[in-house]
Amino acid sequence: MKGVHARLNEDKSFLFIKHISSVFQGLLPRMCRITFQALTGKPVWLVSEDMERDAFMSAAEAQAHGIVDLVAVAN
Repeated sequence: MKGVHARLNEDKSFLFIKHISSVFQGLLPRMCRITFQALTGKPVWLVSEDMERDAFMSAAEAQAHGIVDLVAVAN
C-alpha cells in the first residue's frame, strides 16, 4: 500500500499534467493560425475564419488561397 505522501505526489502530478494539457489545447490552435498567417501572408482573422469552417478546395483553389505552393500535374 502506498504512503500518504506518495499518493499526494501522484495527485499533484496528475493535476499538473491535466493543466499542461489544457494549456497546450488552447495554445496549439493559436500557433497554427499564426504559422499559417506567416506562410500565406493573410490576416490572422481570415486564417481563423478559414480554419473554423470545413471547406473542400480544388488544388488550384488551394494554391490561389495560399495554402499550397505548387500543384503537380501529371503528363
